[in-house]
Amino acid sequence: MAAVGAWLDKALGDGTVISTHETPALAYHTGPTVVVLDVFGRTDEHIARDATDRGFVDGRFVARDYDYVVNVRRPMVAVDEDAYTDEQQCGIHPAYAGVYEVASFRHAPADHWVTLYLRRAMASELVGRLAEHPDFEYVSCL
Repeated sequence: MAAVGAWLDKALGDGTVISTHETPALAYHTGPTVVVLDVFGRTDEHIARDATDRGFVDGRFVARDYDYVVNVRRPMVAVDEDAYTDEQQCGIHPAYAGVYEVASFRHAPADHWVTLYLRRAMASELVGRLAEHPDFEYVSCL
């Protein structure tokens, strides 16, 4: 996630909100200019205390509130739990469908794929900014 965090930090503007499951690594590598929202509530009081979906996942307690994430915090970019893979992924988590679209990038140096959900209204601008990095090649899912 170090390379992904540095890439997002460089491509996204100051104050841009992103949501993720991989908060510690991503937050560290994006630096202080990008706001990283943890969908499990580790960085958001509302999710931690008032989430609508609470329970145990893989032996750890998690709280989630996708409606709050998508419609209140409104991240420009969402990094889902299956974001860094060996193959291109073009599916979208149901909570983000409709409001976001899938953007798939091949991370050439590591020969991996990064799947991001981009807020539909800003998707073409964000793809352009993200594709400027020489190590991340945008590959359409269409």
